[in-house]
Amino acid sequence: MMLKLFAGLCLSFVIMSSVVPDTLAQSPYAYVSSDSITVGDRFGLILVVPRPAEAQIARPIFSAPNGASTIRFGDLIIFKRLSAGQVALASGDLPLADTLVYEAATFALDSAFVPPLRLRLVTNTDTVSVATTSFVFPVVSLTEEGMEDIVDITPIASFPPALWPWFLLIGIALAAYLIFRYRDRLRIEDDEEEEEEPEIPRDPPFVEAMQRFEAMEASGFSNEMVKEYFVELTDIVRVYLSRRIQIPALESTSTELLYHLKKWREETTDEAPLETKLAAILETADLAKFADSHPAEELSRKALSQSRELVEQIEEVVDELEQQALRREEELENADQTDEAVTEPELNDAELPAGTETDKVSENVS
Repeated sequence: MMLKLFAGLCLSFVIMSSVVPDTLAQSPYAYVSSDSITVGDRFGLILVVPRPAEAQIARPIFSAPNGASTIRFGDLIIFKRLSAGQVALASGDLPLADTLVYEAATFALDSAFVPPLRLRLVTNTDTVSVATTSFVFPVVSLTEEGMEDIVDITPIASFPPALWPWFLLIGIALAAYLIFRYRDRLRIEDDEEEEEEPEIPRDPPFVEAMQRFEAMEASGFSNEMVKEYFVELTDIVRVYLSRRIQIPALESTSTELLYHLKKWREETTDEAPLETKLAAILETADLAKFADSHPAEELSRKALSQSRELVEQIEEVVDELEQQALRREEELENADQTDEAVTEPELNDAELPAGTETDKVSENVS
């Protein structure tokens, strides 16, 4: 990965020190430093901006949100600016061009899209807006070389049938059966002699998640353990979601997990989008785990705080849903009891034997 990035930077420095062709000298353009970019690798995004001698590019070109260490631009993630320089143009109306190199990475599959980048050229008397042209470049998957086209197996060679494998198979099966019966008899005897130890009950999902969050806060943050820090953080969230709301969080990718959480929210509650907060957590964690990014300690602690808030928010929603279900069940039970109390006297009057009222009148007359 570093070799590809170094090659791209060398190419950009060659461009800075040479004369730019006239065909590309009149409009800004951008390109990547390598023609073979792998998912998660870092490479150079090179920006060339022709300009008049008295003009300057309005900065900053890329602006990160508050507290963020990276910038998302199309399918790219921009980390930092590596270099800046100027080159002279061979001909044309614009004599100079600024050349800027940024360190970037992408997690797109098959191809990555780079949108137009709008710039402002500022002079003493005027401001001109220009933009680069969007482009798409291929992204190489992580499949090992030589595995793209797997050759089919050769046909099975024909040999005369042999009987010894069958005898061997029967012998192995018989031996396995005898061993199984012997071990099963020992197990039954052990069960009769010893009482089974009771299983230790597992803590509820919310209690377990809070305990693991507190353990992370107590252990502190270390720059040498950034990857392990975010592996533990995302595992806490995934285990909680899997146990509490029964979505396939442990075996899902980040994109699939966001889809499952959004589907659950839309089916159960009107709560504000929970998946938006989860998306920010997963993006920071994926950069740390797969792109060798080292978020600042403040950003890492913020991800921990956001994870705790997300778990607490989902717990409140699930508790409310459970309370609503209990209230509906109690209302149904009360309604059934009321119906039984109303219909019982009516049944008693209807089942009164004939002649009972006549007998009562006769007794009173006597």
